[in-house]
Amino acid sequence: MKKLSECTFTVLDLEVSGGKLDSCGIMEIGMVKIQNEKISNTFSSLVYSEYPIQPVVQRMTGISSETIKDSPPFSSLAKTIEEFIDSDILIVHNSPFDIQILNVHMKKLGMARFTNTVLCTVKLGHLLAPEAENRKLETLAKHFNIDLKDRHRALGDARATAEIFLTYLKLLKEKGVETLSQLYLFMEKAHAGA
Repeated sequence: MKKLSECTFTVLDLEVSGGKLDSCGIMEIGMVKIQNEKISNTFSSLVYSEYPIQPVVQRMTGISSETIKDSPPFSSLAKTIEEFIDSDILIVHNSPFDIQILNVHMKKLGMARFTNTVLCTVKLGHLLAPEAENRKLETLAKHFNIDLKDRHRALGDARATAEIFLTYLKLLKEKGVETLSQLYLFMEKAHAGA
């Protein structure tokens, strides 16, 4: 079984126009590739979306309709996203929502949905940083002394998530968890004991 240190991961973060799966657009995507336990590549882009951006989202991200009006639509970025992610293990902070939104947009284009293995840094945080006040991105970043730049922007959040995950890999190694199957077993045991 392949060691976690030999796996390739893509950390994904999206900024979206609202909170509902069927009625929000992707406004920004950030991806960070991890190979050999190091960040090896990044990709980010603003994304044009015709969906209205909720005021709370505008305040949080600083992204408005004006910001994205000349950006490429998702349809012209989908192939690049697909190629960047490839067969990597996906790392997402609070995973279900971002993956679901991405797959909704892929489906609209008639493209294959992502069925990659997904690891959630929130779920792992419960096991590897139980003493942290909560599992919010900024809390975990502070807990692990990680510089969180450009909060609520896709690449900034993806970079911080990548740094948190790299810290998790070190902590897992200390616990003797070195392969993906060992990680699943570790998660199962922890969940069963909860």
